[in-house]
Amino acid sequence: MNAIKVRDPYFDNVKFILILLVVIGHFLEPCIQQNILLRSIYLFIYTFHMPAFVLISGYFSKIDKSPFKLRLITKFLIPYIIFQLLFMIFAYYFLPNQYDNSFINIFRPYYIYWYLLALFAWNLALPYFVKLKRRYAILVSILIGIFAGYFSFIDSMLSISRILVFFPFFLIGYYLDKEMVIRLRELIKNKFAVIILLFIFLVYLCIGSSIDYRWLWGYFPYEHLQSSEWYAGIYRLGLYIIALIGIVTFCTLIPSNKTFYTNLGTRTLTVYLLHGFIVKLFYKFVPDYYFNSILLIFIAVVTTFLLSWCQAPH
Repeated sequence: MNAIKVRDPYFDNVKFILILLVVIGHFLEPCIQQNILLRSIYLFIYTFHMPAFVLISGYFSKIDKSPFKLRLITKFLIPYIIFQLLFMIFAYYFLPNQYDNSFINIFRPYYIYWYLLALFAWNLALPYFVKLKRRYAILVSILIGIFAGYFSFIDSMLSISRILVFFPFFLIGYYLDKEMVIRLRELIKNKFAVIILLFIFLVYLCIGSSIDYRWLWGYFPYEHLQSSEWYAGIYRLGLYIIALIGIVTFCTLIPSNKTFYTNLGTRTLTVYLLHGFIVKLFYKFVPDYYFNSILLIFIAVVTTFLLSWCQAPH
């Protein structure tokens, strides 16, 4: 008899909340220059939501047993090429004033689709890193992510900067097992997790206007962030530490039992692939008075639920 694959509701809950945060972040991004509250929410989300998503992707990378090369090409590389091209066509017709001809470049991932290319690269590199001892592999990946920022040529081309900067989280996720996850969740009680996350948010509320949010993207070399000093890498190391704290505390608060959104956590692919089109159309056609408002979060939530319901479970 074939074994029945049983999904863990905890990870489906995590995936849905994370994709919800992704959509909220993209809806808020155009408004964060004018509104300190929305900017603080944006900074708070970006502190840990992408590192957490990368970590979860790394966790599940060891479960997929399909042929390695074929899996990487069909699962990540081909969808990247298809949706990169689709968005280029979409931008050409609907956003003609925002992009010039240099945008038509398959080698510079735009907007959300860099993640598909990154998943391809991370899985490709994984067999080589796991030959090292666990602690050395993680340490080397962190050092690579930190030192990548010192080189100006490591930028958006093939999304190499983000691939290197976020790879440590993918590697950490790969090394995690279910018992480790349980122990990590037991380290911090819910009330302390709330306090820690609230503290991070309040810090952003107080000083968020002076923080360059682009540091959280992992997209630019240090000199583009006006930090060409020799110690600029310490800032990225600090962001790694804060992100890990955010991930652990966030994951502590996610329920492990089935919830009303658990099944939607099996349907995050459509949300990821399509919400970028909706965000861009929203800002093109919706009246300006909807901008710069907390209402954007409600719109992002509705968008996430609607797109989740449009996809069969995977």
